[in-house]
Amino acid sequence: MTPSILSADFTRLGEAVATVEAAG
Repeated sequence: MTPSILSADFTRLGEAVATVEAAG
């Protein structure tokens, strides 16, 4: 498990959460 991939996944999750919050 490489930290870069994990950090990218968390970034995508954060963006998705921000999008949902903005839409909701």
